[in-house]
Amino acid sequence: MNPVSSLVAVDLEVVDLLPRTSLRVEPGQVVVAVGPPGPSHVALALALAGRLRLESGSVQIDGSYNQDLLQRSVMLVDVPGVTEPDGAVPLKTIVGEELAMAGRKAGRAPVAEWVAERDLDGSLAMKDVPPVARVRALARLASYRPDARYVVVTSPERHGVPVHAWLDLARTLADDGVGVIVTATNAVDLTSHDLVVTIGAGESLPFDLGDEAYDEPGYDVEAEPLFDEPVVEAESEPEAAGDPESEPEPEAEPEAETDTEPEVEPAPEITDESEPEPEPEPEPEPMVEASDEPITDTDPADADAAPDPDELQLDQEKLA
Repeated sequence: MNPVSSLVAVDLEVVDLLPRTSLRVEPGQVVVAVGPPGPSHVALALALAGRLRLESGSVQIDGSYNQDLLQRSVMLVDVPGVTEPDGAVPLKTIVGEELAMAGRKAGRAPVAEWVAERDLDGSLAMKDVPPVARVRALARLASYRPDARYVVVTSPERHGVPVHAWLDLARTLADDGVGVIVTATNAVDLTSHDLVVTIGAGESLPFDLGDEAYDEPGYDVEAEPLFDEPVVEAESEPEAAGDPESEPEPEAEPEAETDTEPEVEPAPEITDESEPEPEPEPEPEPMVEASDEPITDTDPADADAAPDPDELQLDQEKLA
């Protein structure tokens, strides 16, 4: 195996998604990764293409840990929830988009010609395209990308594609110099194929990964995962440094308490204003009812000086 031109994955692991898995593939080879149905198929495809953060392990391409090169070189084909086409979109639309992404002519005529050469009906919705034709078309279109060197096909049997059919497709791509990785369930019969790895088997491979997978100076699988981002850790450090500066902030809290104290003072003032309300008590005026005597219209103060009735009669006789 060429130690330079190869895709090497060592101890890839993502908790609850991908058990520890290792594999190696070179351009022109077909490697099948088998495992139980579940998220590990999608997770492995994303990890190999440099699009999934790993808990441990790393992916190396051409002896380098260059993530940009990895993403440009590894094509993902029909990965559920990632690159799987919408079932309602016509095949001709998908063909046009892929040809355009590959830098090829993508007008109506080139698309119609590409579809006709493969005896396909471009007007069919993707969900109605025959399974074998669907996988073959998507894989071939992906291989057209200018930087495509590896193609990952995820669980083709979920569409009902027989093992021999997708193996023949993978070998055809490999004959064109493309490295192919196919994920499949562990129920398929792969006795006719040699390069088979098990998802979750770690380094238990039927072939040697190569010493260069571990010879990178200072390389440590756990210490240098491909997508480790120490920047996140660095962000927490300045926050700790800023804590002492924020110490004066609690001093402002007692000030707020003093502001609330005068607000409580007006409450007792309101209770004092309620005291004059009993003023309407001078209602004893009805006691004047004793003055029902129609004798005089004078003030009650003059009533004390009123003369006796006998004296009034004498005065009237004198006047007469």
